[in-house]
Amino acid sequence: MGYGAVEELGAKVAYFQIPIQFIRMPDLLINELRSIKPTVLFSLTTTAFLLGLKLPEDIRNDIRVILVGGETLTEELAKATLENFPNAMIIDVLGMSEEGAVGYRIVTKKKTTNFSFPESIIVLESIEEEEYKEYHKIYVTKIMKEGELTGLPLFNYDAGDLARVENGEIKSILRIKDAISLAGATLYLDQIISIVHRYPFLIDFVIIYHPLSPSNPKPKAIIRVGYVGEKPAGIEDEIRSLIYER
Repeated sequence: MGYGAVEELGAKVAYFQIPIQFIRMPDLLINELRSIKPTVLFSLTTTAFLLGLKLPEDIRNDIRVILVGGETLTEELAKATLENFPNAMIIDVLGMSEEGAVGYRIVTKKKTTNFSFPESIIVLESIEEEEYKEYHKIYVTKIMKEGELTGLPLFNYDAGDLARVENGEIKSILRIKDAISLAGATLYLDQIISIVHRYPFLIDFVIIYHPLSPSNPKPKAIIRVGYVGEKPAGIEDEIRSLIYER
């Protein structure tokens, strides 16, 4: 998917894949990056953010493009990532393993574009929850180029992701694993982050989720918040009420 995304964007770059175990060996990773002198970084969305916290300033300053995918990129996470890579922009990619990049959007410090799908037909289907009209299941059909032959073309392919649509345009894509059920309410990752950012004293937000299983026939999720100073009374209940407002 990484190579396909780079190829799709027509980037004139050399492509290096660094073994994942380097992430657990920061000194080796930094030495390797200093040797390669990268200006483009491709990684999972959360990994890009974490690298922004850990990499030396000189390496971060050299990065011009951050190609991310595989996990939901929220507005807040994009902003936090770009704060640590001052000269970079983010390309948020929707990728399928057999076809590389299917669609993408550009995120800079000043602007976020809508998703573009230059070589695919996208079909959106409303989900059952009436209160979440902006969320749609997304189906992808790959448009084959002249003379193109692939091992597994995509026809009306459902990856399980959800598209958030505003004014007829796809603004963001949420990975289905980022949706949970909280005591009967469906909750998406971007809603959680939006709620938490209303409260400047909150520094963390955790949902402990117990999924459905034979030993757990009634799934539940527990809210826990991190905060600065004295804990505000009833903050979990207040956040829970905001969830149900939606």
